[in-house]
Amino acid sequence: MDLRWKAIEIAFSHFGKPYRWGANGENEFDCSGFILDILKRTGVFPINEDVTAQDIYRYYEDYAVGRPYLACVAFYGKDLTHITHTEMIINERAVIGANSGHINMVSEIGRASWRERV
Repeated sequence: MDLRWKAIEIAFSHFGKPYRWGANGENEFDCSGFILDILKRTGVFPINEDVTAQDIYRYYEDYAVGRPYLACVAFYGKDLTHITHTEMIINERAVIGANSGHINMVSEIGRASWRERV
């Protein structure tokens, strides 16, 4: 299976699980824990420790792409040194992620910086 489709499959396998700040696994996630789980399970994130959205961005900052596409990671923040949120791109208009106070959800893509690694 193509890694991008595997990443999307993993993302949707978590659909409906609750959000909890600081959580990174199995039954509940925050935004970086959600993305980290996907990246680790697809084998493209070798660091085996808890990280923030900013840490994930720093790891992939050299993989910038010009437009969003399937399984890119979107990063949000005041600027690229203050990343506070991350989601996975489903297509040019939608993302899936763990959002504060909500279950993992699909939403319209906002203004973000995207990175390819999957």
